[in-house]
Amino acid sequence: MTIQYVGICSGAVLALLVSQTQASFTNVSVAPAQLVNGRWVYSVYANFTAATDQIVKVKDWQVTSGTMLNVQHSDTALPLGSWNPSWCTSEDQAVLSDSFVSITGLWNDQGTNLNWTNGGPTIGTGAEWGLPALSSGGVTVGSTLKVKIMQIAGTNLQPTVFQFSAALKVEWRTSASQPTQSGNGTVTIPAPGALALCGMSLLCAGHSRRRCS
Repeated sequence: MTIQYVGICSGAVLALLVSQTQASFTNVSVAPAQLVNGRWVYSVYANFTAATDQIVKVKDWQVTSGTMLNVQHSDTALPLGSWNPSWCTSEDQAVLSDSFVSITGLWNDQGTNLNWTNGGPTIGTGAEWGLPALSSGGVTVGSTLKVKIMQIAGTNLQPTVFQFSAALKVEWRTSASQPTQSGNGTVTIPAPGALALCGMSLLCAGHSRRRCS
């Protein structure tokens, strides 16, 4: 009886230790939106389980299927625009249809470091963005439990103008004093919700503006 009790106690302690070491980063999600001008834009979020979780870096980007060739930039940096959020501009709400990456979730983020020549529609294999290597902390996710890590805008009014899936890894820590951990995520564009919204838009287009408003 005593041995059985010790076994149960040990199992409970082991379960507690496992739960404490489980990943706080859960997945990557994609939220589609259609702007007033008809363009489709996708916000990509890294999701966590605790407000004290801290995101440090997105890395090992790799497009696994499809193409990013019709991704657009609305900023004027470089000949083909830039993925760097520091180039985003709020003038004429251009930022709403700009493509950029971020580690803070902000479109005007000044602290994200990119490790690739960041012009053009595509993001090269192995690309990463995040805090400087010598940074001692991470970006606390807060009560939303998510951080926007990138925004992707299309050059066309149809959500299917570009279709691709990409794999990535997210580095995070459970607090500033804890070691960095890494987890896998997948981005799929367009998200299923975008296709549903597109169907609603086409249905709406067949009726009067008054009925669709």
